[in-house]
Amino acid sequence: MALRGDDSSRLFPTVAFAVALMLLQGCSEQKQSIPETILNVKAIKAETVDYRPRFALAGQVTARNEARLSFEVGGQVTEVLADVGVHVEAGALLARLDPKQQNSDVASAEASVDAAQAQLAQSTAAFQRQKSLLAGGFTTKSTYDNAAEAVDVAKGTLETANAQLSIARKSVADTELKAQQAGIVSTRNIEVGQVVQATQTVFIVAIDGPRDAVFQVQEQVVAHMPEDPLIQIGLLSDPEVKTTGHVREVAPSIDPTTGTVQVKVALDQTPARMTLGEVVLGTAPVPGIRAFVIPWSAMMIDNGKPAVWTVDAASNTAGLTPITVDRYETGRIIVRDGLKDGDLVVTEGAQLLRAGAKVSMSLEDAQ
Repeated sequence: MALRGDDSSRLFPTVAFAVALMLLQGCSEQKQSIPETILNVKAIKAETVDYRPRFALAGQVTARNEARLSFEVGGQVTEVLADVGVHVEAGALLARLDPKQQNSDVASAEASVDAAQAQLAQSTAAFQRQKSLLAGGFTTKSTYDNAAEAVDVAKGTLETANAQLSIARKSVADTELKAQQAGIVSTRNIEVGQVVQATQTVFIVAIDGPRDAVFQVQEQVVAHMPEDPLIQIGLLSDPEVKTTGHVREVAPSIDPTTGTVQVKVALDQTPARMTLGEVVLGTAPVPGIRAFVIPWSAMMIDNGKPAVWTVDAASNTAGLTPITVDRYETGRIIVRDGLKDGDLVVTEGAQLLRAGAKVSMSLEDAQ
């Protein structure tokens, strides 16, 4: 049957629409035929455990008491007889200053004493003479009193001269610096030829006796420290050399440079090899909690906060679960809140997950 021109023009859009509809239907059927992607993941079953960590930190052995030594006079150093690490006995000579000025002062003071003694002898003789003359009526009472006063003045002058001589002689002795107590020289701030001032600290001696281990501890650890914990302390270089200790002193403020608190632990016994300056490892118990222990690989970040992917066992779909982390340790995370016993926590394959994604799960044993 022949079609007229106007009928042909009306039929073409209808045919084109039918063809397009068939194509769209074919695409829709193709999309529906593509299976949903199922991601393979590994997971663990969350279980609460009694988490009781032991806190370990490196510190240093120090003396309980120290003596800061200085010269009582200033001058130039001529001898240094002790060095850092040397054990010195009480009274041992540590250093000496040039005594030239002090010897000159002694000579001058001795001359003043000689002059005062001569003056006293002369005044005493004059007084005795006036005393005899007064008894015979050959002098006046006023002259006699003046002679007696001269003797008193001469005695005072001699006392002053002797005091000055004692000071000068002590200054000579002060040019030698001696250890006040037995101990080990821990610091030396003096060299031959150096000019030092009076009271300037030139040696620090660690006094023999009790020893401390000093640690720099994070504030939150100090805050949660049990009362009077028993601290296990061992040499870092040889853990078999060990002892115990108790907290003796906690600094009242935080070090602004390190952000830590200084804690001094009194050693109960000091092994021979645990010498001053040795690095030790202190281990202390921390109060336990009920928590979940999961591997590092499980942790994700959701809106800036920690979270983990968990799997719904019924539907095998993944979802993000916010968690509260108590602490981070090497290779694992201690979760205080957010999980419950039996939750399936994804440990591997979480990078491609999205909320509601289907997963094929392989269950592993929790560490």
